[in-house]
Amino acid sequence: TSLIKQKIKVRCIGLQLGINQDSSNPYLTLEPILRNSNSWLRYFISLCLKTPWLKLQEGSIIHTQRTYFTLPFILHHPRTPKVCTLHMRPLEFVKVQYPKCYPFVDRIHRVIDRFCLNRIDSLVAVSEDVKEAYIQRYPDLRNKDKIRVISGSGVDLDAFTIKDRESIRKVLEFNDKDFLVLFVGRLERIKNVEFLIRSFSLLKCKVNSAKLLIAGRGPEEPNLRELARDLGVEGDVLFLGEVNPLMMPGMYNCADVLAITSFSESGPTVARESLACGTPVVSTNVGNMAEIIRHEPLIGAVVNTFDEELFSSELCKIATNRGKHDAHHVKSLCRNTALNNFGAEKVTSDYIKIYSDLIS
Repeated sequence: TSLIKQKIKVRCIGLQLGINQDSSNPYLTLEPILRNSNSWLRYFISLCLKTPWLKLQEGSIIHTQRTYFTLPFILHHPRTPKVCTLHMRPLEFVKVQYPKCYPFVDRIHRVIDRFCLNRIDSLVAVSEDVKEAYIQRYPDLRNKDKIRVISGSGVDLDAFTIKDRESIRKVLEFNDKDFLVLFVGRLERIKNVEFLIRSFSLLKCKVNSAKLLIAGRGPEEPNLRELARDLGVEGDVLFLGEVNPLMMPGMYNCADVLAITSFSESGPTVARESLACGTPVVSTNVGNMAEIIRHEPLIGAVVNTFDEELFSSELCKIATNRGKHDAHHVKSLCRNTALNNFGAEKVTSDYIKIYSDLIS
């Protein structure tokens, strides 16, 4: 959005989502190649089929979000400058989701990854942790000095802002006394939502008004619903399904705390969005969460171990803070953290500098 505001033409080649993606903005072109698919393989195949026929204007820059998504552009548009954002440690998803397949996938991935990395002009890691993980796997990246860190994707601070919680809760039919824990993301193993539900069941023993809102879909949903039933909290664990992105600022404002329980993340955008809306975050120690939360207990906490009792205790502290501290003060602390660190303008200017260097 920030690129478009600066009248830089953006051409998005990707998924057709459920919401209306039509745009009359002359600086934005949307080219869906797949509709409502969660399969990276289907997307990659569709991209490979489309890329040979793409016509790119002079001065174009290709920017991908996965190294292997750059492969068809390397093969068919070798002279066009390429940028890739590295969001996670290499193959972290496969390690967690498909551990038995990891040794086989790792061999193939190294070959394709190295081929692409050597031909990408600029690499951007979303955290120092991700950068170091790539350098450890491919030591020659350190010598080439073409990988830099731009923290996160930035947040639209105009869209994600503090709103009236009471009115939002009335619309969504929640009581003002409810203590709402929000999860946002894909329901897959790497997100570790099972751990969250178990932690929530312990929280429920301490905070009777607690409810867990799960915004997202994924292959783990049936197992998670069954777990909630087994733990006797199915009435207080609400599966909301896929939430329209336009509704997300309202969801963050409605919640008392955002919970992140992943095994691995880089710099979770949902944490930035939540803080921008004035809502604290309790997270496992993934990516740069320790840098985001730092030492201000009122805006959240980082839990260093996968200890359900400890995680539920941190959630309980947020509930206790709600009664001890002025709500406007807590919201202001969260919001100021976002204003000082997560504005999309800063991230955009860093990327524009990269683009300018590549085409100059």
